[in-house]
Amino acid sequence: MKKLVLIALLSWPALLLAGCLSDEAAFKQGRLQAFCDRSIMLCSGSASCILDEATFARSQFPGGLRTVVPNDFDHETVIVRILLTEALAPGTELHVELLSPDCGQVEEERIVDVDLFEYAGNEGLYEFEFPFHGRGDHLLSVFSDMNAQYLLAVVFN
Repeated sequence: MKKLVLIALLSWPALLLAGCLSDEAAFKQGRLQAFCDRSIMLCSGSASCILDEATFARSQFPGGLRTVVPNDFDHETVIVRILLTEALAPGTELHVELLSPDCGQVEEERIVDVDLFEYAGNEGLYEFEFPFHGRGDHLLSVFSDMNAQYLLAVVFN
């Protein structure tokens, strides 16, 4: 019984802090920030950083971000997650595209003609699942006309 009380008392600060996690901290899940300030040539264009399950990118709309998503372990799918951290004006278009390593296959999702903040819900989160087409470096592009700051992360399945 004394051990149970001691465990409860020692766990209390962790439980209290767990309830205070921000959406941004929960989204990052211990990932490191990838600084997207490079030029990586891929698919007749360039990407600015490499994203994997250990990293996230911070950027802003309007405009776009192109990243490399490596698939070294024959994962079947990738989930692209976008969390809005500062929402200023909703815009009406969000386009997410994933190119295969040979640049011949395109997977894409496009949300158009809706209030993008409303579409993201109270969490301000978008999730898109795409099939990977083989091993190698895939080019991931996100573009929107909304005015917002966001975090971008990927999860492999």
